[in-house]
Amino acid sequence: MLHSEEIGKFESLLMITRDDTTSLAPTAPAQMIKSNIVQCWSFLMNDSRLKEDLSCFFFGIDHIRSLELSLRSQDASQPTDKKTEVKSPSVYSQKLNQAWYDWIFLCDVKEKIKTSQLTMQYLDNREYDDRHKPFYIILGSIVVEEMSNFLKRINHEKADEILEYEFDEVNFKWKTPRYTLDCGVFAMIHMVVRKLEKEKGVEDMICVSDFLKKHKEVMDNMSLQCYQVIDYLAINDGENFPNKSEVVGWFIESIEIVRQDCNALLNEWKVSSNVITAWSNHLNNIEMEKDRSENDLVRYFFGFDFMDALTMCLKAHGKKGVTSLQKLWIDWNTSQSLDLDAAQCVYIPLNLEYHYFLVVINFKDETIDHLDNTLYETNEEYEPVESFILETVIQVQKLFKKRKHPQANDMLTYKLRIIELPFQKEREDNFSASYRLLHMKVYDGANGIGLGTITEEFARLIHHHIRLVLDLLLYERNQMKQKLLTNVED
Repeated sequence: MLHSEEIGKFESLLMITRDDTTSLAPTAPAQMIKSNIVQCWSFLMNDSRLKEDLSCFFFGIDHIRSLELSLRSQDASQPTDKKTEVKSPSVYSQKLNQAWYDWIFLCDVKEKIKTSQLTMQYLDNREYDDRHKPFYIILGSIVVEEMSNFLKRINHEKADEILEYEFDEVNFKWKTPRYTLDCGVFAMIHMVVRKLEKEKGVEDMICVSDFLKKHKEVMDNMSLQCYQVIDYLAINDGENFPNKSEVVGWFIESIEIVRQDCNALLNEWKVSSNVITAWSNHLNNIEMEKDRSENDLVRYFFGFDFMDALTMCLKAHGKKGVTSLQKLWIDWNTSQSLDLDAAQCVYIPLNLEYHYFLVVINFKDETIDHLDNTLYETNEEYEPVESFILETVIQVQKLFKKRKHPQANDMLTYKLRIIELPFQKEREDNFSASYRLLHMKVYDGANGIGLGTITEEFARLIHHHIRLVLDLLLYERNQMKQKLLTNVED
């Protein structure tokens, strides 16, 4: 009999031989399961070509040797052979990082995993006593550090956050304090049960709001918690919508989002001033937390609570309200963790007669960039908007001049540049407020770069609204996050 005979092949790097399967035979003596079995099992659990759901993602086991070497290299107490060259921890970390990177390519999920929701759970059929448990907690924390470095490599938005996550140790009906050879089988069972629990939770969820009943498919690949939060916020008056004024978001000292703000955004596509200001604050925090290289662009976002003062100032042709306007901008900058003077692009959300658009002072290109999804058919139609932008820049220049910004004097010579966008239409019902929020998120200071995914397909905007609400309310800096989740659960 050929024990090396192939009996299963999934990809060029994944193969099971007859010899590998002997450990699974009922009559076989107790032995560790072959790593090839676990590797192929992980690949099938992901099943990325047949199922788009990424509520769970499973890494293979081929990284174990790299992981073991990485962990040992970081433990000074480990004995080493003097004849063997001792490599630095970074060498093994790089090998581990590359092993994980190769795996997500093999499973064809590189892009999907960037937006996957993360939790941290420890599943083990072994029961550890108080003497051994601290060691495995430390071991787990080192693995999390390595995973954080990997997530940074693929630009996952939660790469730094997972370092602050607490371990959720999952209890099972059967655990043993003894070391057993069947732990590999239990690891495979845990993978199946965990995947079924995730899928079953979303699949069996009873939607209360009409919004989620209609748009549930837009939230594919999101966690059960995300579904529940959106369902909770989207309940409207016709469905006995309770407590519109419930505070669901609170940021820094005074930025507040109430339930009605989220409800109106989801159901009516209406964007409140509170949401705009909270979004600017959120994007500044994201910019501050980025692990960037020297050449990466720094973006800074103004809030929106200055809009009434700006309108009053411009109507008076800059003769009234200047002091109040400048104070609002100074107070905003003081409240932000990101330094205004460090930014190469300053984003200013504006509103003119219920029409919303974005102006970017682009110090890098020395331009004033105008992002607007409105289609202007004549120069006469555009002139009031152009005048409003240029007058606003004059007021902003005063702020930078007070701060002695090195490019303050040159700002008034910058040319106005209209950024071409893939979706533009007449002003009526063009949802300019929603698009402006999207432009703030994706515009990177280059002409149109990052905006190619916006289409006329409105499902794209629905997804944007959902994602925006979740990004704000489930962010760790939301001081109302835990209370919101408690109310959702109740």
